[in-house]
Amino acid sequence: MRARGVLWLSLGLNGALAAAWFLATRRPATFNPPPTPAEVLAAATTAVKTNVIVRRQNITWEMLESEDYPVYIANLRAIGCPESTIRDIIVADVNELYADRRAKEIILPAHQWWRSDPDPAVVAAARETAEALDEERRELLTRLLGPEWDIEAKRAADAWASLAESTLSGRLLGDLSPESKKAVLGIIADSQRRYREKFEDKPVDPVEWARIRKETREQLARVLTAEQLEEYLLRYSENADTLREQMRGLDLSPEEFRKVFRLTDAIDQDIQLSDDAAASAQRRKKELEQQRDAAIESELGTDRARMYKLNQEPLFRQARAAVEQLGAEPEAVLPLYKIYQEAERETKRIQADATLTAEEREEQLHLIQLDQQRSVRKIQETFKRSERAETTPPEGTP
Repeated sequence: MRARGVLWLSLGLNGALAAAWFLATRRPATFNPPPTPAEVLAAATTAVKTNVIVRRQNITWEMLESEDYPVYIANLRAIGCPESTIRDIIVADVNELYADRRAKEIILPAHQWWRSDPDPAVVAAARETAEALDEERRELLTRLLGPEWDIEAKRAADAWASLAESTLSGRLLGDLSPESKKAVLGIIADSQRRYREKFEDKPVDPVEWARIRKETREQLARVLTAEQLEEYLLRYSENADTLREQMRGLDLSPEEFRKVFRLTDAIDQDIQLSDDAAASAQRRKKELEQQRDAAIESELGTDRARMYKLNQEPLFRQARAAVEQLGAEPEAVLPLYKIYQEAERETKRIQADATLTAEEREEQLHLIQLDQQRSVRKIQETFKRSERAETTPPEGTP
């Protein structure tokens, strides 16, 4: 019984195969290769679907991009992207990556926005870190694209320099999104363009320039938070630059500088926008200046406020620059300032003396100059003696 069943089953299968062969010979010949065993098995176990529509899959940039640069390059090559275009894409991407690292890893002198002069150690460290990052960037590009990637080195270097120079720094500005950074840099570029258009080959109108800066602040305020805007102004605004110069030698802490800036910035804007020759405007300007001085004295105290006022005088700045050049102690500034004051008074007296001949006037002015030079040398010698005393060990020291 079992053998008969097997026989009938065998005959049935043979008949089915014969019918299939007959139908196949009636169809047009095709160039499809014979199915593999795996395909036959899949066909036997997969349900047949009808009315299937095959759609072309669109390739998006997200499908190509990868944080793994070798994979990224392989994806670009797979879609037939030219090598020159791949190089441009990868160089631009790596440059942007390292510009972001510069913003976060390099402590720039601008980070110490409260200092009148940058810390030499900070400048040196920033230079070393920048050089190390640039070397790392170049090594990465060479590893990814081969030694010939730099065939257009100048163009790539210019793009990198542009990104590096335009990097916004600081705790808040360094973490701005690329879109916000682009918006801020666009506003700055527009402000510079307006300045050039207004004043190129023309005398600068202080009030008009103050208006342009005010408009720039208003535009930045629409992109940045109040805290971010203050960070920007502390580092890059003209008022902060002026304040740093005015506070030279006072050794303000970051918090002190921030407080003084908050007290004076709005007053400075009012002064700059009211620079008018009218008597009423001049009175208003004087009131604002007195208000500014009072605010500074309330924050810094009488002694440092006095030093701040001295910093506004050209002769004091000249004396301070001379002392810095000599390498003398800051305490030498005031004595030298008094020498300069006396020399200036004598110079004015001699120039106003109508009883002197031209030769006598020239001789006396020359004597004043010689006397001033002797006084400067005395200060320098005093400084050198004190310096030697500090470096010479006491007698009996082993």
